[in-house]
Amino acid sequence: MTRRRREEHESNGPPHNSHPNFERRRRPYRAASTGLEGDRAMYKRILVPLDGSENDAVVLEHVKRLAKEFEAGVTLIMLHRLVPSDHPFQQRVQVEEGSSGWRAKSAAESYLPQVERTLAQVGIPVDTEFVMAEQPEADAIVKFAEEKGHDLIVFANRERSPIGRFFFGNIEEKVRRRTTLPVLFVSARKS
Repeated sequence: MTRRRREEHESNGPPHNSHPNFERRRRPYRAASTGLEGDRAMYKRILVPLDGSENDAVVLEHVKRLAKEFEAGVTLIMLHRLVPSDHPFQQRVQVEEGSSGWRAKSAAESYLPQVERTLAQVGIPVDTEFVMAEQPEADAIVKFAEEKGHDLIVFANRERSPIGRFFFGNIEEKVRRRTTLPVLFVSARKS
């Protein structure tokens, strides 16, 4: 037996779960603090890119809990990618009435306020924004998060087939690789 173990054994034993005073010596867990910067909350601004799918509900349940725990604000965005163009006519055509950009904006204008109300009802400060970008979706999300000072990006973990990944890529994974911010993936419920 080593000297340290002998001393522990002679003085009430090692501090483990079987020790009678274990519960009284345990410090309370403080989830909302990093421990490194005083009482500053770890996450103050959470970015949640939405797509209007069923997976959004699963993500929003987790975001509610996180935002309450850390007393954080939430920014909900919907994104539409425009075809890059230097010609003003081509830029304008992409957002005119009847275009895909116009339809995406209309869908976001009806969807985002509904989601905002559900979070605001539980006391979470919420901002919403519809983003049109000429750059790839992943780059637009990273740029938005870093420029607006977000601390965390939360996504639904969408499973794609190998063919789907080949043709469409995985925006969430690209964001994870391209940002220095933490990214939380929430698994969608299996039906």
